[in-house]
Amino acid sequence: MQCYEQVRSLSSNPILDCEKLLNWLFFNLLIGNNDSHAKNISILETTEGYRLAPFYDLMCTKVYSGFSSDFSFSIGNTFKPGEITSKELRLFAQFINVSEKYLLKLAQDMSKKIPPAIQASILELETQFSHQENVMALRLGNTVTKICKKRIARFVEK
Repeated sequence: MQCYEQVRSLSSNPILDCEKLLNWLFFNLLIGNNDSHAKNISILETTEGYRLAPFYDLMCTKVYSGFSSDFSFSIGNTFKPGEITSKELRLFAQFINVSEKYLLKLAQDMSKKIPPAIQASILELETQFSHQENVMALRLGNTVTKICKKRIARFVEK
């Protein structure tokens, strides 16, 4: 992933910013956002130097027609999220020169945060939503939770 190398070489805090970038990658994989392309990654010039900008355009494209089923970046030898296994993560870890264990821990940590965060968001917003919006939010939450559980299970399988 060339973006990882760019962040590592430009950031004034490359350890933190590279970890944020990997968390962004796993977040997008685990929620079903196949539109997470390099144009959504920015570097800001701050008083501390160059830093990774906050992320945006975070959504589950899997629920909409018209979006590609391929992920924007290759992980290992595939662009297909459903084909990413521990083997693909191992290849990806080697490519970006981090440990496979570290990469898997980031993925697992992210997979544990997503379902409860979605449910908390739905509960927080339900009084502001119409009945139809609440139904859609619940469906979206269930879809993302299923995607997340299915993908993390493939990431850890040997």
